[in-house]
Parts: sequence; structure tokens; C-alpha cells
Amino acid sequence: MSTREDRRTPRCEIVPFPSARRLEKVRQTALLLLDATSKPKLDAHYRSKIFGGIENQFLKVGVSQERATAQRLAFEQAVADEMNRIDYEGVRAQPDGGAS
Repeated sequence: MSTREDRRTPRCEIVPFPSARRLEKVRQTALLLLDATSKPKLDAHYRSKIFGGIENQFLKVGVSQERATAQRLAFEQAVADEMNRIDYEGVRAQPDGGAS
């Protein structure tokens, strides 16, 4: 004889697309933050809005707080890596190697 618990629909698990793999969003964010680095208040505002928004997107669709935070941190790291890559490419592109 089946019980009421046996007839429940199985719980689903939400598997988020890795935010660090959203390459175009990572590039756009890196470029935006590179432009804002000379303006600390604007830089802090952008970081709060963008990174907080990433985490909130995951929370809204039912991802656990731990996973949402992990996705935000992975996205932040991907943006930092992209900023370093862009900065390095810019230095390499200068005729004198960028050293002054």
C-alpha cells in the first residue's frame, strides 16, 4: 500500500549555468570596471550592482544561497581574470612595451 509521501512529486534541483562561463557578460563587465577604476565611488557602485545582481538572479530562480554566492564569487574571479588579460594585452600592444 502506498503512502501519501510515496505519491509526492520528486523534488527538482536547479542547476545554474556557470556564471563564469558567460563570456560576453564577463568581458563587458571587465571593460566597464576598467573604465571606472579611476572613479572609486562609481567603481564600488558598479561592483555592488553587477555582482549583487548576479547573485540575486540565482536566488530568484530558487538556487540555494550557498550556490548563488559561489556563482557570484566565480563570476567576480572571471571578471578579475579578464581585467588582467585586457590590461596585459594593452601593455603588450604599446610600441615600447608599456614600461616608462
